[in-house]
Amino acid sequence: MNSSFIKYLLIISVLWLLWGCTIHRMDIQQGNVLTQEIFDKLVVGMEMRKVRGLAGTPLLSDPFRTDRWDYIYTFKHGITRETQYSYVTLYFEKDILVDIKIHADPLKREDINTLNRQLRQLRS
Repeated sequence: MNSSFIKYLLIISVLWLLWGCTIHRMDIQQGNVLTQEIFDKLVVGMEMRKVRGLAGTPLLSDPFRTDRWDYIYTFKHGITRETQYSYVTLYFEKDILVDIKIHADPLKREDINTLNRQLRQLRS
């Protein structure tokens, strides 16, 4: 075999492998989706069970501090690698919501829908 043919074949193989490795990256979603719409319905004075029914089970729950619930959500886009997140902590006293602390703003439902639309367009 010709050495230039082997070099050509090697270059094509490497390019094909690199192209195949970058074609598909999955979106990574972790945690609770606590959107602004859900957050707007949370009211200081709500019972713990109503909060759980509205916002779901918290991602982090400390067995030694049952009076604090942390809702964390991250979304890492598979293609653009853009990361969005929200982080909210709820505090309870005697099973009643007494404080809401926003560490990172909750996502809006339309933001999540926009990310999903962009993803579908990029994959088609």
